[in-house]
Amino acid sequence: MTFDYAGYSEERLLELSNDYKRKPHMMCWKHRMVELYSYGRLIREYGFFPSFLPIYIYHLHGPGVINLIQDHELNSGAYCMFVNAKEDARKFLDAGMKRCEVMLHPFVFYRRKYKVDRADDARGTLVFPSHSIYNTEELSDIDAYIRQLKKLPDIYKPLAVCLHCVDVNKGKYKKYMDAGFPVYTAGHTNNYRYVERFYDVLRHFKYATSNAYGSYIYYAVEMGIPFFMHGDEVEYENYSDPGLPVGRVKITFPYVLRIYSMFSEMTTVISEEQRKEVEKGLGMVDGISRFKMARILYSALLAHPFFH
Repeated sequence: MTFDYAGYSEERLLELSNDYKRKPHMMCWKHRMVELYSYGRLIREYGFFPSFLPIYIYHLHGPGVINLIQDHELNSGAYCMFVNAKEDARKFLDAGMKRCEVMLHPFVFYRRKYKVDRADDARGTLVFPSHSIYNTEELSDIDAYIRQLKKLPDIYKPLAVCLHCVDVNKGKYKKYMDAGFPVYTAGHTNNYRYVERFYDVLRHFKYATSNAYGSYIYYAVEMGIPFFMHGDEVEYENYSDPGLPVGRVKITFPYVLRIYSMFSEMTTVISEEQRKEVEKGLGMVDGISRFKMARILYSALLAHPFFH
């Protein structure tokens, strides 16, 4: 199917952003975070685990190195905690977690298994604006950001925007559309097809950029798409995210600032430093095998009180 560089219609954006569809047998969640962004589906697949069985493990939300351990992670009651980098496994074990392993990131497994590569005719730049989540509002000046994007050198054009479902539902796509940008979304984070919808868009672009730290940095670089930061520093209004102070905040964790610095220059290539950082942050260096994952998933199931 030919990719439509004109973007999605308003109707399609809203349809995808409100599509909660998940396979019926994945509706009983022990640890809700495990099932978001297609993770649960892919973890089961990686560990040769039936899709109709619950998985009693927990994992970090996104790639990279954690900034701090949160209570809901340490006290999840899960059989095993999964992280993306070896140094994080040590942090959790030192904090009292009984089992913690490094996992190959599910998106990398998906991309490799289904041979999802950048399209031969990829062009332009896919923009990932800073995004809100359900308990945190991003406060960027969209009009100013649009002006900054339009000033990018011609080598990066045409530009298109990919929005998080929360911001689509807040109507933030309208300003980008009015400014002439094609707009896409990977859809609702609950949808089990999130991963394929994400890559179906990303793979058709030659470059990627954002004004904020996010998982897309890792996913783009891992599949060979150069990434760079561009735009003013973003502030957020945090209502209840336990990982941030309540109120207006900037993200100033040392690791995030290091990534900002590493990707601060406009580029058309991926440096060796960037590649190594991404591989470490996606569990590509220390991730456990599929067979070890299988042993953990089945052991977690059998250790559940239901079986005793």
